[in-house]
Amino acid sequence: MPATTRRIILCWELSGYRTAVGGSTPLQGVVRMVKAHVQDLASMGRPVKLSTLIVRAWCRVLAAIGPKSPYRVGDAVVGEDPFNGRQEGIVLSHRGPSVELSAAAGVFYYDHRHLRPQD
Repeated sequence: MPATTRRIILCWELSGYRTAVGGSTPLQGVVRMVKAHVQDLASMGRPVKLSTLIVRAWCRVLAAIGPKSPYRVGDAVVGEDPFNGRQEGIVLSHRGPSVELSAAAGVFYYDHRHLRPQD
């Protein structure tokens, strides 16, 4: 059976035109049109390997149980670090344990354990 015919039959079955169980007439009350052209499923998105899906799910699990910053974007905090010194500023973003801090002297990146709320 050619691929085009298979696509039309698949569309016909999915649209509710299947015959009633044990009969050869279409289901009553169903008025739908069957499309002559159905988009190829392979062009509807990039194919994804099962191993890729498993890795993505595992990374989400690790991120969910991993360390999180207790500070939200916009919180005023003080960061103390031997390399960056003491900086007062506002949290711009955070990803995992790393926090981006906007201070008067520029933008600094701290581990969330080196931050504390401003007095």
